[in-house]
Formats: sequence, structure tokens, C-alpha cells
Amino acid sequence: MSALAKGTVSFLFTDIEGSTKLANENPELLPGLLSRYHSILRQSVKANEGHVYRIAGDAICAAFQTALNAVKAAVHAQRLLYSESWPGVPVRVRIGIATGTAQPGGTEGFPDEYSGYSAQALANRVMSAAFGGQILVSQATAALVRLELPDDISLREMGPQRFKGFASPEPVWQVVASDLPNQFPQLCTVVGDAHIQPTTIGVLPFVNLSEDPEQAYFCDGLTEDLITELATIGSIHVPARNTMFTYKGKAVNVQQLTNDLGATHVVEGSVRKRGNEIRINVQLIDAKSGNHVWAKRFDCELTNLFQVQDEVVEGIVTELDVRLVNGEQARAWRRSTRNAEAYDLFRQAQFILQHLQTPPNVEHARAMLEKAEALDPRFVAAYVWHAHALCWRPMLGVEDPATAFPAALTIAEKAIGLDDLSGESHMAKGQILFFMKDLTAAERELL
Repeated sequence: MSALAKGTVSFLFTDIEGSTKLANENPELLPGLLSRYHSILRQSVKANEGHVYRIAGDAICAAFQTALNAVKAAVHAQRLLYSESWPGVPVRVRIGIATGTAQPGGTEGFPDEYSGYSAQALANRVMSAAFGGQILVSQATAALVRLELPDDISLREMGPQRFKGFASPEPVWQVVASDLPNQFPQLCTVVGDAHIQPTTIGVLPFVNLSEDPEQAYFCDGLTEDLITELATIGSIHVPARNTMFTYKGKAVNVQQLTNDLGATHVVEGSVRKRGNEIRINVQLIDAKSGNHVWAKRFDCELTNLFQVQDEVVEGIVTELDVRLVNGEQARAWRRSTRNAEAYDLFRQAQFILQHLQTPPNVEHARAMLEKAEALDPRFVAAYVWHAHALCWRPMLGVEDPATAFPAALTIAEKAIGLDDLSGESHMAKGQILFFMKDLTAAERELL
């Protein structure tokens, strides 16, 4: 048997969708179905170096030392479950995976139970949000596996979900395997009696208020670019261009988009050209109340049409990221890069370094940040957090401070070289100098 997972542990929770109905309508089938289901899950967990530590009816709980093995086990199990010839009715299983700090430490009668209630509770909530046949994972799990998944497995962001017992929304991802069904109804989690929708932003086609009909092309391009860029922000849903352009030229009540698309917010705007100047008005509207959340006017000289379009889109996307997702810090992060993949890698690595600081996880985060830097060599925030990652190595006992801190200092200085006004860069350098006991130099950076 594999050694029990400890430290950073990934928990896999499963149950059978509609098990109560199955028991009531086909009680004679249930024992055989449960036996085969238990066998498939045990087989999949064992094949991927995990450990089943609890079975209660149709509920199965397993622990893995790595998030990747947990995801592989989930996919392996679903493949076997879908290929099985079930008597009477097919068995469709919900799977949820969450990662956190835990230790095996059973009590009398439960020798294989784990400490680390939070990660187990989240795995259970994530599983409960899934549909039969679906695999959902937590943010920590997604961050740890995204660079290591096989070519036939990917992640689909499902947005933040509010779970009972958790103060803040928890981002959730769906595991997508090329040979398994991957289209399911929209997740709807429950806190008490309140159904929580993920943030969904519908971008209405911008209206051309100019006398020049040629500006219609500019309006459409602006709308399309905005839809594309908004889709790069983690934790929101954005209806596709073809869907939103069905509203072009129509008088739309924004509250209608809540009914049509599940939109929580709507972006609408207009473009007016006069001579060589262009004015773009943009509003963000709460789709339920119809009230304005944010509005801004952009006045530009039309010397370079594509440059103007890029600047406006970047300004709008940054404001929406600030207001709806990552807070004011997003303004600095987004200024650092316009590469969507680099930005996503950065955010995932940052999450790992803030919440899952173990030697393997820190190395994983460092690799993600190096990839982000390769995608955008001027991405200041990636270098800052790369320096933080290198500082964790001696703290975790995997590298001599005499080599780790100078290497981190070099990375921090590179960030400063790219943007001397970056407060985070100077803060990182000051902390490293403090670790190196150069207090005078550290004070210059920190004060």
C-alpha cells in the first residue's frame, strides 16, 4: 500500500448522482451497483498512488500526495464508469477534488482519517456542485496541475462559487477529458436558500453615433476585442461574440440579458467620431437592478486606429478586473503584461506561493513564473513573485541561503530595471536584502 499522503494533500470525494432515487426505485439493484462502483473507484485510486480512507454508502473519500495523481484517478474512474454495462440504469458519479494542508492522524475506530478539515470540506462542497459524470477541482488543485496535465486532459474555468461554510467565493475548474462528456448544466451552488450565479458579463455591440457609416467597423472591432480580452480575466463568464451580436441594432433592456444569458453585468457603449478625434463612452451596468456600476469616457486622437482600439480595450478590461474580480491590485498587475496566458500563469503561481508553500509546490510555482516571463519578458509582476519563490527555498530547507537569496536579488533587480516605479519590486528587493542582513540597503528600498 502507498504511504499515507501528508503535508499538501489532495482529497477526492465522490458520490452517485440520484442515489436516493435509485435506492427507492430499484432497491434490488443497489447492492450490486454499489459493489461495482466501489471496486472501480478503489482500482482507480490505487492505480494512481492514492488511498481510500472512508466509504459510507455511495460516498467515497480518497487522499493523494499529488494533485496530478488525484486528477488522473478521477479521469480514470470516469472512463471506467462510462464504459461499464450497468444493469437497469447507468451509474453517474460526481467527483470533487480539493487540495490543502493535512496530516493522517486518525482517532480510535478511524485510523485512516485526516486532519485538515478545510480541504476535505471544500472537496465535499465542490463535489456537491457537480453533475453526474462531471469532475470539478478547487483553485489550489488547478494551480498545481495546469502545467503537468496530459495532452488529452485540460481545465475549464467555471468561475467562483459560494459554498456553505466558506466566507469567500471559491473558484472552481472542470476537468475536461477528450474522450468523456464535458457539457453539463451551469453550476448552481447553494448557500442557505440563496442561489449564487457566477459573474457573467454580456458585452453589447457598441453603437456608432457618427455620421460616417465606416465607423461601424471600428465599433464592431472594439466590441469583439473587448469580448476576447474580458474572457482572459479569471472567474468570470463572457458570452461569445456570435451570441452578443444578435442584439446589434436592437433596443435591449439589460435585464432581458439576465433572462436570456444569465448575465449579472452588461457592458454597453457608443462611439462618436468628429474630424480626427473620437469619443468612446462605456458603462458597466448591474443587469438585475439596471443601475450603473461604473462609467468612463475615452477621448482620443485618431492617428492610429488600432492603437486607439487597444488602449481603450485595455482600459476597460483593467477597470472591470479591478471592480469585479481582483481588486485594486489588478491595475498594477495588468499594466505589467498584455499576454493573457502569462497573466493566468502568474495568478496561479501567486496563489500557490500564498497558500501552499511546500518544496514541490514552490518549484511548481517557480516553473509557472518562468514560463510567464518567457511569454512576456517585460512582465514585472512575474519577476517579483519569481523572487519570492526563490526566497521560499531556503525557508523550506531545500537550498543554502548563500545561493538562494543572491539569485532572488538578481530577479528582483530585473523587475526594478523594467519598472523603477514598481513598489512591489522595491518591496521584494528590500525583503531579500533584509534576509541577507544588509539592513542599510534594505531600509533604502523599504522606506
